[in-house]
Amino acid sequence: MTDNETEPSPAPKGTVVEKLTVKDNIRIVLTDTKTGKIKRDIRSENLQTDVGDSLVAKRLYDDAQDPVSGMRLGTDRTDPSKNGAGAAIVAYIAGSSQVLSFVQSFPRGDGLGSYTEYRSIWPPGTATNTDINEVVLTTETPIADVSGNEADTVARFLAPSTLDKEPDDQLEVIWRFDFLAT
Repeated sequence: MTDNETEPSPAPKGTVVEKLTVKDNIRIVLTDTKTGKIKRDIRSENLQTDVGDSLVAKRLYDDAQDPVSGMRLGTDRTDPSKNGAGAAIVAYIAGSSQVLSFVQSFPRGDGLGSYTEYRSIWPPGTATNTDINEVVLTTETPIADVSGNEADTVARFLAPSTLDKEPDDQLEVIWRFDFLAT
């Protein structure tokens, strides 16, 4: 241990010490609205950015209104990162900024924590693109038809393979943050 480091103080007797775990999950559903057939259904974990980590921490202590405002789509294949080039949309798809269509928090009970779910839907005729690879969750208010930046990006996901959203397709992204204190 160096002179600048300090040992954490032990918790006072009788104090319960908990650690908070935040797990970030995403589901992307691409549906052909003419046939009702689901063309792609992707479920995965993704990387929350440094901005997202800070947002969760602030929210726990000030109980501020949820600042997440929407999502954006892009075409780049840069790996997601906590900060830097992979922490925001790299190649924005014009017209793909979408406000949230649903936000809700759900308790799980029985000591299993809770989760918050964010959803955006791109209906047929919007964000039509044959090369969708990236999606971000943003805090920009109001959300504009621009790529956004790292300072507004809560989380970024890179699809395992390219999504081809045709004119009759609907794209729904469901972002879920699971919270569990242990």
